[in-house]
Amino acid sequence: MITNTQIADIPTTIFSSVNENAVTTIFFCNTSETVDTDIDVYVVPASGAYGVGTQVMSNLSLPHGETFVFDVEKLILEDGAKVWAKSTIGGIVTSTVSSVRI
Repeated sequence: MITNTQIADIPTTIFSSVNENAVTTIFFCNTSETVDTDIDVYVVPASGAYGVGTQVMSNLSLPHGETFVFDVEKLILEDGAKVWAKSTIGGIVTSTVSSVRI
């Protein structure tokens, strides 16, 4: 399954697990031609909330026109778990999540 989301400057859900899912790859694409940004990413269990304790990337620099690919580790998410992201500049980063139901 592919899920695309434009990331805001506040935490935005970029993937919600229904049943159990394996997230295989996440692309973060800065679509701006002139503006750099930083992103934060959180992996939150069904019973949790985003915050410092669930953060997996902090202030990742994403220059204009660049894409970062998160594909080294696979994330196994329980039903109701979510992946959140935020950008210092909202509306210029698109996330694409590739996942498979397990």
